[in-house]
Amino acid sequence: MVDMIKPKKERREEIRENLRGGKGALAFSHIFEKEELSGKANMFAEVTLLPGESIGEHPHGEEGEMYIVMSGTATVTDCGKEYELSCGDAMWTTNGETHSIENRTEEKLVIYAIILP
Repeated sequence: MVDMIKPKKERREEIRENLRGGKGALAFSHIFEKEELSGKANMFAEVTLLPGESIGEHPHGEEGEMYIVMSGTATVTDCGKEYELSCGDAMWTTNGETHSIENRTEEKLVIYAIILP
């Protein structure tokens, strides 16, 4: 097994606009890349949503996705039902279920997004 230390300054930064039909230009900071995760995960990123930004509703079939709120407040849908998540709250979506996330506040929202095979 290979351990890895990865300083924040070495992360790949990416802007993704209107993700899954959502609003805004979301900032992704890739904590680890897929190839660094030895097949255990397909993505592990810190995602920043500014006020009014969102990731549109989308399904997860073969893969599952987890959101963990690191700061701010998120409005999420899980299979069509709406919930509010705060710092430390998490959600998991898989098996064809759908989800979305939106920042309806005036504060920055930061989440960790993890996609597992």
